[in-house]
Amino acid sequence: MFGTGLAFIAFFIYAESRAKEPLIPLDLFKNRVFSLSIISVLLVGVGMFGVLLNVPLYIQGVQGDSATNSGNAITPMMFGLILVSIISGQILSRTGRYRVLGIIGTTLLTAGMFLLSTMAVDTPRWQTIAYMVVMGAGLGIAMPLYTLVVQNAFPIHRLGVVTSATTFFRSIGGTVGAALLGTVVNNRFRSEYLSELPAQIKDNPQSGAFLNSTSPQALISPETIAALRQQLEAAGLPAGQVTAVLTAIQAPIKLALDLATTQAFQIGAIIVAFAIVATALIPEIPLRKATPRTTPVAEEAGRELTEELVPLPPRAMSDVAGR
Repeated sequence: MFGTGLAFIAFFIYAESRAKEPLIPLDLFKNRVFSLSIISVLLVGVGMFGVLLNVPLYIQGVQGDSATNSGNAITPMMFGLILVSIISGQILSRTGRYRVLGIIGTTLLTAGMFLLSTMAVDTPRWQTIAYMVVMGAGLGIAMPLYTLVVQNAFPIHRLGVVTSATTFFRSIGGTVGAALLGTVVNNRFRSEYLSELPAQIKDNPQSGAFLNSTSPQALISPETIAALRQQLEAAGLPAGQVTAVLTAIQAPIKLALDLATTQAFQIGAIIVAFAIVATALIPEIPLRKATPRTTPVAEEAGRELTEELVPLPPRAMSDVAGR
């Protein structure tokens, strides 16, 4: 699958290099501001989606909250994102210094992910929320910033393509982050969880096969445990033994999920840290203060039209003036 993906990327680049109106003009990448901004956007997308998917899982599986409340736990991060986005926008419009803001934003994002990676089974909820607010502050600066940076680096008639390219690569970063960090969580959880399970549980035909095919998201669900209870009861196990088996199955979940999610946050922090370096290397161009009334394309078209006009002879000009 990786080989197929690389082949299609090669075909796409070949097609774009020959197309009259490419979806992503390859000459954009010759611009250093665009290339470094795209790298930063991609890495920020990895961190953002890696947290949005795994923090609710941590709150539900480790801190023992409901699925609804674990989803609502994202709200403080969004408040931090909105508030800091407004403040950073005002600072940017007054100073025009976007590189420093970008470094601050990616640093806060990296710090927030690192703080999340230090959480343990007994970490209180307020501490988790505080870490998420730090992350939200970083996202509030970084998310809208790079769009403005690339728009400022190109003429007006190319704003559409550079804006859409920035959004596209942010989405690609989110896809990669969800796949990469999700795989880390699933694999680490499976390894830690199965190593803590008693041998008689793993070797049991009913519970062993069930657990080997179950993800952490499903295992923390009450519906999954209820379904396993029904399977064990249908197999003829006494009620006391069923309860003992379910207790043994649920006991290692918190520790295994804590180790899995915090490792994903740690890897995400390392990935996003490279965005700090990429942002620091972006050349700083003075922000445009106003938008021209005409685009370069319109100006060129008007110039060509003027050149094609045939001047009237002097007599005709005088007749026109007389009328």
